[in-house]
Amino acid sequence: MTRDAPLNQPPPRPGGPDDQATRAGRPAGGIAADAPPILDQGFDAGSLYALRAAAEAHAVQAGMPEGRASDLVIVVHELAANAVRHGAGAGRLRMWKRVGALHCRVEDSGAPVTAGLARGQTGQTETGTAAGKAAGEAAGEAAGEAAGEAAGEAAGEAAGEAAGGAVGSAGRDMANPWPYQDGHGLWMVRQIADQMSLRSGPGGTVVVVAFSLPPPGPEPEFHLAHHTRGGCVILELTGYLDLRSASELTEAVSILITARPAASPLRLILDLSGLRFWDSSGIAGLVTAQRHVDRHPPAVMILAAGPSPLGRWLSAVRLTGRFTIAETTEHAIHAFTVTPPGTRQPPLLDPPG
Repeated sequence: MTRDAPLNQPPPRPGGPDDQATRAGRPAGGIAADAPPILDQGFDAGSLYALRAAAEAHAVQAGMPEGRASDLVIVVHELAANAVRHGAGAGRLRMWKRVGALHCRVEDSGAPVTAGLARGQTGQTETGTAAGKAAGEAAGEAAGEAAGEAAGEAAGEAAGEAAGGAVGSAGRDMANPWPYQDGHGLWMVRQIADQMSLRSGPGGTVVVVAFSLPPPGPEPEFHLAHHTRGGCVILELTGYLDLRSASELTEAVSILITARPAASPLRLILDLSGLRFWDSSGIAGLVTAQRHVDRHPPAVMILAAGPSPLGRWLSAVRLTGRFTIAETTEHAIHAFTVTPPGTRQPPLLDPPG
């Protein structure tokens, strides 16, 4: 069992190919410089509504599920708003579809000021993989609050690092870096997008974000199977975890908690290995389910998600601190069997070598 897992596709690293692509004015993520975008649209303060509509339409047309398309729109809006407020008052969005992902590039033309870049380097690229703050608009007010709390805790360390002192380069005119503030702008983008790369320089600020596309084919129906094994209740989730299915999940967890006799504490395992796709509403559902369990000790919940894409995503966004995560259902059952009586949280186990 582990709280961290390697990423399936790590973020661009400073000095690496993706970082160099961004510095050279090309979108990161392996997109060729001459690849035609599926959307190329300028914007200013008066055209953000039209930009959001265009971004959503093109994302859906490219195969993005509705809930995740809403996440993309939130990210595009936040980046465009930063370009308007902290850049030259206008900018440009370009979107590319490549195998397995949509890439969005938002840039402004800069507003030269006598100031240095964060981290004190010209063209310093900040990268990070993140996915998933549960957006209130998509998940509903309650789910949004739950996910916002989780994402806030998860982003604390990253926010402190990103907001670290700005060191100037004497005598240089640089673009004013966009601010990084909890709950707003770049903080929200880092929590929602699957990948993010940012560069500020004399010509302005450029941000490239990536959103994974679901596997080809029809969207699978969500199924929630319930069975018991080894004294544990196991809920197997398959299909897409979105707003509708998240509500089904949280309701099932609430019923299990209230129906459980006080003398027999609930030992719940959520098997997430069958999930094929999720959005911020789905993550909000997991956070809400965990909060239900936390309010009814000594009930305990483990996510069996270690080797799955969702498990890697939770590790990347640092939401693993909100949950106890096992590599597999078998590891979770074993953790429960070796937990001493009265211990609320089972020990973390390393997967077998």
